[in-house]
Amino acid sequence: MKKTILFFLLTCSTIELMACANTFYSVNSEGKAVSWGYGWEVYFYKKFNLEKNASKLKRLEKKLKVEKNYMLLSDYTVSLMKLGKEKEALEILIELYKHYPNDYIIAANLGTAYELNGQVDSALKYIKRDISLNPNDHEGSEWIHVKVLETKLALQKDPAY
Repeated sequence: MKKTILFFLLTCSTIELMACANTFYSVNSEGKAVSWGYGWEVYFYKKFNLEKNASKLKRLEKKLKVEKNYMLLSDYTVSLMKLGKEKEALEILIELYKHYPNDYIIAANLGTAYELNGQVDSALKYIKRDISLNPNDHEGSEWIHVKVLETKLALQKDPAY
């Protein structure tokens, strides 16, 4: 197990990592927001497309003016993070978490926002909260995120770690 973790960390140190985030909605082929609800998995990987994310952000802003929905607001923060607006996303997620402390998606996204804002200790707290609420988040792989955060903290204390 230790060899697997070490291999993962060494491999990841040679590639650019992106933090993970959860969304409540996806967009179908007609461009309509579709609720996946809890437990749905969508398998695909695309590099962040700034134009698409900016467009999605505008659609979410428009929809949020009409529909006050915390899940849409959470998805909005994911778009903010993808566009490099991590501080703004963090401020929103802190408020969302106050109202929805038992929602694993909010906890996970808050942890990611803290990480992107350089607050690794807080990131670790909320990623662990995510796992306690839903051990199967990201198909049970969030323990890897915990190990990455723990390693970042250890490196802050001892650069030779």
